[in-house]
Amino acid sequence: MPGWTERFANNMGNALVSFNAVAPICLIVLTGMFFKKCRVMTVEFVGAGNAFLYKAIMPVMIFNNVFFAENTSGLNIRFIGYACVAIAVGFALSGLLAARIFPDRRRAASFAQGMTRSNYLVVGLPMATALMGDKCATAVAVLTPFTTSMFAIGASVIFALLQQGGTVRLGKILRTLARTPILLGVAVAIAFKLLNVTLPPFLHSAIKSIASISAPFALLILGAQLDLSALGRNLWPVLACSLGKLLLLSTLLFTPAVLWMDFNQYELVALFFLFFTPGAVNGYFEAIQQGADYEFSGEVVVLSTLLSFVTLFCAILALKQAGVF
Repeated sequence: MPGWTERFANNMGNALVSFNAVAPICLIVLTGMFFKKCRVMTVEFVGAGNAFLYKAIMPVMIFNNVFFAENTSGLNIRFIGYACVAIAVGFALSGLLAARIFPDRRRAASFAQGMTRSNYLVVGLPMATALMGDKCATAVAVLTPFTTSMFAIGASVIFALLQQGGTVRLGKILRTLARTPILLGVAVAIAFKLLNVTLPPFLHSAIKSIASISAPFALLILGAQLDLSALGRNLWPVLACSLGKLLLLSTLLFTPAVLWMDFNQYELVALFFLFFTPGAVNGYFEAIQQGADYEFSGEVVVLSTLLSFVTLFCAILALKQAGVF
């Protein structure tokens, strides 16, 4: 049995790894907030930057991760299926809870989406890479087209059931998926792989360079979008939604994967960040388009993002100590 000095060194090592995974992301987000405060990043710049990020840079990054992945032949259907089923279960549970708590259906829909939909790519991908390296980025990339689709479908169904009289329009959901730029990046990458397309080195290098700016730029934009002044209006329900997202629902969805599914470490890390990352910024814009309580959705993004730097550190440290990662 190891002595106390060895245990202490191991604990400190795990704490350092956990800190190094979370701290850079936190610092970049805070830098974005600082730039906005100093008016280096204006409201107009943030709006244009957000559109540029989701319509151009993110699809290139996803194309890079999928097309240039070293090994995607051994696709784990159980891994993908678990993620999709867990997201569906998450929407079902959060929707039932929200319907019982809030008489206001607009807020109920925003609560259910905020509790389930995560900022998987913007926050989860750089943390997963920092924690486990590029192989983990590949596991995240494998999940991306499926989880992006499930989040979009789940949000559309939740908004329809909770505030639109239960009318789910399949055509509207399909149009939403067809207009999702990230899915386009995945589709092109898969098509190129199936056709055995070989890109010249200069093009590979250019794509890789564009992909490399996606994470820091996305985190800066995220920080500049956070409005701390909005937190006072609905603090307690926003806090309940944020903690439900970061602790309760995430733990409920992740635990079976650890105990019974026999996934490898890279797959577990990808699932961990799928569930434990804060509310998605695009959920705020979805709430606006759907006529839901978008102010509530925005406040959930702000508070869950700030709280996640503490909850992610504690969760990563606990899982490192338990030997899961």
